[in-house]
Amino acid sequence: MQTDNLMNVFMKVLISFQFIWAVVMLPENCIVLEPQKFMLMLNSVYILYHTRVDAFGCENDKCLGVFSDLDKVEQAKQYALKQKGFRDYPDGFSVSEYQINKQEWPEGFGD
Repeated sequence: MQTDNLMNVFMKVLISFQFIWAVVMLPENCIVLEPQKFMLMLNSVYILYHTRVDAFGCENDKCLGVFSDLDKVEQAKQYALKQKGFRDYPDGFSVSEYQINKQEWPEGFGD
């Protein structure tokens, strides 16, 4: 490969837990570079839920995914709105933000 023809190189970063794998896609083959350990710089994640009340009055909750930013949440929501079931209950979406490495319910629950 010529160094002056970098337009033919496609760089893709695959994140797997604390590892980032750099993959160079060439027209004729694929070269996987050595993994390097990085701490992901996420402070929080966003969970997209959908809730609807069924004919018996029971809440039916679905977790649609865990996302790194609100733009990805919105993309997932817009996709789901086109799918059966979700499009019939467009007001059922909600998002919760959770801090990384922060325990929830530290004092328990109940009376």
